[in-house]
Amino acid sequence: MYPKGTKESSKRTAKPVKRKFYGNRFTQNSENDDDQSTNAKKLSSASSEDVIINSLHCYRIIEFLSVFTALADFLICRVCKQKIKFAESGHRGLGFKLFITCTCGHREINSGPLIHTGYEINRRIVFVMRLLGIGREGINIFCGLMDISQGISICTYDSIVKHIHTAARSVFDTFCKKAIEEEKEENVENGRLPNHLKVSGDGSWKKREFTSLYGVATLIGHYSGKIIDLVIKSRYCQSCTFWSKKQDTEEYIEWYEQHQEECSINHDGSAGKMKVDSI
Repeated sequence: MYPKGTKESSKRTAKPVKRKFYGNRFTQNSENDDDQSTNAKKLSSASSEDVIINSLHCYRIIEFLSVFTALADFLICRVCKQKIKFAESGHRGLGFKLFITCTCGHREINSGPLIHTGYEINRRIVFVMRLLGIGREGINIFCGLMDISQGISICTYDSIVKHIHTAARSVFDTFCKKAIEEEKEENVENGRLPNHLKVSGDGSWKKREFTSLYGVATLIGHYSGKIIDLVIKSRYCQSCTFWSKKQDTEEYIEWYEQHQEECSINHDGSAGKMKVDSI
């Protein structure tokens, strides 16, 4: 723990001063395009007309041995006219390569579509499980009990989460911009100034009562009824918790100087005050 301050100073003497929160990327009037990744720029400029939906693109759970043993009894190679055999190889998360062999050689087929070099199924299960409140350990337990695969590694999981965050953030920004433009048009039709928006605010926490470490607040347009802005408040940082054991060391001070700009803590006070500050 940090030593308490004196009556003359309420600050804890050994703790480096936290940077003040002056807003996040959702509260700024303009965005820096240089901070956006290539994928984020593509998502922000895309429209619903760019999405091609294939009704045949879906997933099924099958038992490998039963299905492909039956297929091997019916199929032959069109080149050598001999029976073929099926096997698995190159497992990466829930994805793998289907290995087909016969007397004239072999061929590899991906078990599903790829996104760059990763299987789409891995991103899908991480995204869906996070919607259900389940992380990597839960995914691996599920895969183990279902005998599906060895699960997903830490580096793969972290990389997928970053991609999901980039996509979700870009989509949210795009929809917020559309909602704001719609709200401005409604303002003009109702005899109000375009930029003087009438809004209502609502907030929530990660868990009930006033002990939550995380909170979120949204602004809702009066006429459109759509969300036009969002702010996330946090009283917790995993890195700060890890490094708290090395306080009062030169290593800690050096780390903190580099970390303070990206620290996830942007709220100082009670959980109940999160909604007030956010709005």
